[in-house]
Amino acid sequence: SKATVSVLNCQRQREAHPPSCMAYTDAPRTFGDRRQANVAQLRALARQEAYRNVQAVVDDYGALATECPFLAPGTGRYPKYPQSMIKLQGTVGMTFNGTKYDIPMTVWLPKTYPAALPVCYVNVPPGMQLAADHGILVPNGSGECTLPPHFRAQPGCLIEVVRYLQFQFARKPPLYAQPVPSPPPQPFSAPAYHAPPPTLNPYAAATSPPASAGSHYDPTPAKPPPEQVLLDDPVALLSQHLRKQISEKLHALAKDLHESTEAEVRATTASCEALETATRQAERDAAAQKTQAAAEAAELARVRAELAAAQEWLAAHRHMAEDPLKLMPEEALDAQIMELEAEKAALEDMLHLLGQEETDAKTLTKNVTRLAHKKFEVVHLLKKAVKARHKGG
Repeated sequence: SKATVSVLNCQRQREAHPPSCMAYTDAPRTFGDRRQANVAQLRALARQEAYRNVQAVVDDYGALATECPFLAPGTGRYPKYPQSMIKLQGTVGMTFNGTKYDIPMTVWLPKTYPAALPVCYVNVPPGMQLAADHGILVPNGSGECTLPPHFRAQPGCLIEVVRYLQFQFARKPPLYAQPVPSPPPQPFSAPAYHAPPPTLNPYAAATSPPASAGSHYDPTPAKPPPEQVLLDDPVALLSQHLRKQISEKLHALAKDLHESTEAEVRATTASCEALETATRQAERDAAAQKTQAAAEAAELARVRAELAAAQEWLAAHRHMAEDPLKLMPEEALDAQIMELEAEKAALEDMLHLLGQEETDAKTLTKNVTRLAHKKFEVVHLLKKAVKARHKGG
């Protein structure tokens, strides 16, 4: 029966691979002791085989042995290289459809590790066969596993490679049980029927019901129903989780963007209102300045008119003191006339200069008025002095 075949396969594999028969049976203390012994053995093998970076090999294997305690170190001659290399041989655990399986494997470590990636093989036990069209198995039947190009040779890549293989094997197991031929049917037996496919792995517990003596097996390897694979597919669960996280993140970003936009709109509205208020105030100030400028222009025109009248009067009476040097200061009256003529000439010069300067109307009016009054007084005194001089002469 199917159960009998599975049990026999398990017994054969446990005889051929002693480490696998201890899976899930030893106490945790035994796991720790085995790990320490394996690490010590690996260190000795790495030194014996003259590995380039012994410490990196030991550290990476120590990390891997915590998760895969049944990969024991040893040495062998790798088919592709004419030299002895360290190999980690045993089983790597994975879970498929809720059931744990141990996949027999050999992991070869190049002597330049971690500058070179490890090379992994799936060991095919008796009664088993490699899965056809598996994504990571080389199709030449050697059991060699291929790695995607994103893997880089660096410290710690050993455990990353093994985890990647566990993930791929959980999606699709690499081994299937070979079909077992059924005995020839007896003439009196009932019609033969097709029993369920054999178990996937000899290291899993046999739970299928026994078949009758006349049954035979379908040679096609058993495959899980598509619906169940989709439900248990870690990629689908991870994709659903990521979509949920992305949706929540986008919602939070949209909320923050909406709030920040509302704050910016309120700030812009307040700035526009303040700008309008400042514009109206500037218009009022400009109108007031325009009115003040007009008043100042009118005042300046009036002052300039008065200045022009004063200059006209001075020009009409300039003959009275054309040559003041001819008046000799022989007497006090002559001296006073000389001083008055000099002061009048100075006042005329000052009035002329004030007319050319650019100053505000108020200051100009004040100065012109003061000088004009002074000039009128000087001219009046000069007239009196000249008249008195003529009378005296």
